[in-house]
Amino acid sequence: MDCIYPEIRRICIQDLSILSSWENQTEWIRTLPTSDLKLLESSDLSEAWIESSTILQNDLEIPEQKFYDNIKPKSHFASLRDQLQLMAMPELRIKYENIIVEKSQAIGHKSLNMRNLNQASDMSIANLYHYFQVST
Repeated sequence: MDCIYPEIRRICIQDLSILSSWENQTEWIRTLPTSDLKLLESSDLSEAWIESSTILQNDLEIPEQKFYDNIKPKSHFASLRDQLQLMAMPELRIKYENIIVEKSQAIGHKSLNMRNLNQASDMSIANLYHYFQVST
């Protein structure tokens, strides 16, 4: 989990966004008239690329690893696994929220309702889901 969690988080949050951006850029370029394409080809974008690459190289701390190191002591192993599932399959969140609401209302926790859970982080949802799976 120590190795895979930061990598999957990076894929879900950063890499998929970049791929989507590239796809949108490709579609946009296809819609440009020929005159604009010629202007784009003649422009020098290498300096901007070098500057952004230098910024990335100077930042040695990996944010996904830092995030994982922060949440690891706050989460059970099964909860960490569930957080990965929620990142990779956001549609699971509704199922988890429904189970949390059902089990919490059965024991009298009225504040754990859908309105409040919609505002909660994936970490909170996974931890609550794990709590109710273990305790009931």
